[in-house]
Amino acid sequence: MLWSTDEPRFKVGDVVKLRGCSGKQRVTHVDARNDTISTKYLRSANNYYDRRAIDFELVEQPKPRKAQEDKIMTKLFKVTATNKIGTFLTEDGDGKFVLQMIEGGYEAFDKKDLEKVCPYTIQIDFAAGGGGHFKVPKDCGLQEDEVVIIGRNFGVVKKLDTQNENAQEVINLRRIMTETIGEPVTEAA
Repeated sequence: MLWSTDEPRFKVGDVVKLRGCSGKQRVTHVDARNDTISTKYLRSANNYYDRRAIDFELVEQPKPRKAQEDKIMTKLFKVTATNKIGTFLTEDGDGKFVLQMIEGGYEAFDKKDLEKVCPYTIQIDFAAGGGGHFKVPKDCGLQEDEVVIIGRNFGVVKKLDTQNENAQEVINLRRIMTETIGEPVTEAA
């Protein structure tokens, strides 16, 4: 091993540059035993493999990703029994959500007594493949298994009220009305 400590010089995800150069690269692989790294330039598709780590210097380390609970921090919740709304602050020692209530004060609730406040969303699967979650008015009248069209994409409503936080705004969503043509064919026994 060329490097004198047990820790490699860089970690996967670090942004580095060759000494004396300005092109930033992201570390994609680290071989601590041989003290080499593989990199990919940030502004191009060029990849380089097994280059000497000593030839590089650290530009920045990736910011640690927040835990899933941290995403809850800005979420609004509605108390199902009273319809009161509050902002999530933390979870107490009993596992209850502590909310700062909109009308003032702090209260703790069991998770089962709360629901997320979010727009009404539906899941649509497209006939050509793919799909997504879309924001629609709650009273739009759509049902599961209805055929819809968005632009030129035909799809089927798969789920209602998906409470998806990353749902897209939908433009020009239309319901396709269908009707049976002719009589159903029955086979004689």
